[in-house]
Formats: sequence, C-alpha cells, structure tokens
Amino acid sequence: MHRSEDRILTTHAGSLPRPETLVEMLVRKSRGEEIDGTAMAHLIEESTRDVIQKQLAAGIDVGNNGEQSRESFFTYVRHRMTGFGGRSERPIMRDLVTYPSYRKLMATTRAVLRDTATMVRGYDILGTFLSLDNYLDKRPNFYPFLISLVHDLTGYRPVNAYLLNAALFPVTLGVAYYLGRRLAGQWGALLVVLLLGSLPLLGQNATGSGMELLNFCMILVVAALGGAYLRQPDYTRLSALVLGAVLLAQSRYESALYVLPVAVIILIGWWKRGGVILTWSTIAAPLLLLPFALQNKVLNNTRWMWELKEDQNTRFSMDYLAQN
Repeated sequence: MHRSEDRILTTHAGSLPRPETLVEMLVRKSRGEEIDGTAMAHLIEESTRDVIQKQLAAGIDVGNNGEQSRESFFTYVRHRMTGFGGRSERPIMRDLVTYPSYRKLMATTRAVLRDTATMVRGYDILGTFLSLDNYLDKRPNFYPFLISLVHDLTGYRPVNAYLLNAALFPVTLGVAYYLGRRLAGQWGALLVVLLLGSLPLLGQNATGSGMELLNFCMILVVAALGGAYLRQPDYTRLSALVLGAVLLAQSRYESALYVLPVAVIILIGWWKRGGVILTWSTIAAPLLLLPFALQNKVLNNTRWMWELKEDQNTRFSMDYLAQN
C-alpha cells in the first residue's frame, strides 16, 4: 500500500470521461448487440492509458483506471456473475412525489439546461470542466452568442463583453446616421449622430457589459430593413427583415414584442406589391422563435428569477411605466 508520513496522499474514486466511440460501444454491449471485441479491447486500453497520464499530470498519488472498461459500477456485475437480468423497476424518488412542482420543473428544464444555462459552480477535473450547479439563464441568447464568438477568436476573457459593446457603438451610430440621412438628409443625419453620441446613457452602455446597446442597435437595424422593404418589397429584403426581427427578439427580454410591428410592415409591403410573397426565412421564422417561447415558459414558472419588489406580483405591468 502506498503510504506517506509527509503529507496527505491524493486519490479519487469513480468514473472518468470516456471517448465517445468507447461510450457508444459500451452502450451497444449493454443492450446485447454484437460488437467487435478486439476493437473494444483496443479502445479500452488506449482510453485507460490516457486517463492514467492525466492523473499523473494532475499529481494524483493513487490513481485508477477510471472505469474505462465498464459502462457503470453496478451494471458491470451482470457481466461477471450469473443470476442477474431483467429490468429494474426503480421507485420514483420521494421528493418528486412530495413536491410535484419540482417534478414539473425538472421535466421542463433539464433538457434545456444542458445547452443554455448560467453556471453557478464548476470544477476543472483532469482537463474536463464539469458543471455542478446551474440554472436556466433568463437573458435572451443573441448577446451571449456574440460574446461566445469573441471568446472563440481571442480566448476566454471577461473583458470581451466590454470589447463587444465598444465595437457595437460605432455600428449603432452608423445605422443611426443612415436612418437620419434617409429621413432628413445630410444635416439631419449629423444631428442624429451628435445627439446620440452625446447621450450619457448611450456612453454608459457602450463602456459596459450589458445587452442594452445590442438591443438598441438591432432596433435601428430592423427599422432600416423595414424601410428598405417598404420602398421595394422583394424577396431579398423580406428575408433580411424577417431574420433581423428574429435576432431582435433574442436581444432583450421584451424585444419579442417588436415581431408584431414587423408583421404589420410585411402586410403593408404585400399590399403595396399587390400580392403575397414568401421566402424560406419567412416560413421558418415561427420555428426560429420557438427557443424564446420555451425559455420564457420556464421563466414564467420560476418566480425567484423575476427579481420583483415585495409589493410586485407580475413581471410586466402598466403600473411600472411611470417609474421606468
């Protein structure tokens, strides 16, 4: 036995991540399907060597094989002993029976949490980052998506959120200039840029890390696309308008409401053209809005995420208008 009188030795118990090809083969074997035994043995040996090297690199004193050769510690028994078979009729966990609302929450959010979640706590274990606690992020997905692209290009850095908004600032002023010029000519465009650029609130968002600047930029972009479509209602401009509206709906909590005026603009364009035109993006738009609807459904059922004051009971109300 490995002993030490100088320090507490480190070890671990349990499974370590397996390659996807090995996982698929183990699952097929557990189902009783035919597999290539030689190929599986080779995969197990390679995977075991890999996890041992990772344990050595991490400084583990007493390591193990990470259970690379078996699908789980309990189902492995039936491969080594006779008398085990059939299906386990495991009773429902007591907390799911006692608290049906919790059961409903698990059923509606667990699949979503794997893809869109805010991580509360996690650890880097032998090169694999494991999330131990997370919850569905109530914020729309467009801004986090853009930040993830910046992370991909430059590496993960908290400053990337600020750099994204700094880059959006001239884009926002550029779109505002375009709209101003369309409506009031050169001097009108310059006045719009001057007024917007001197707003302290706009400067605050341009130097911060929130989603508000992206939302404002997308409102201006959709307004510009709507104007272009009304001037000449064709297939290309319709597609651009619809896709812009979908992105705007994912820019801020209440921005899905802008889908309604965009729908009105599309109807006016059809009336001006004298007929209905449809593109694939127009047909797919309702499906593209489904993630927002599902996310909002979970949020509606999770009151603690509403962050309301003691005298408030709803997320949206006309009573909030005066204070805002």
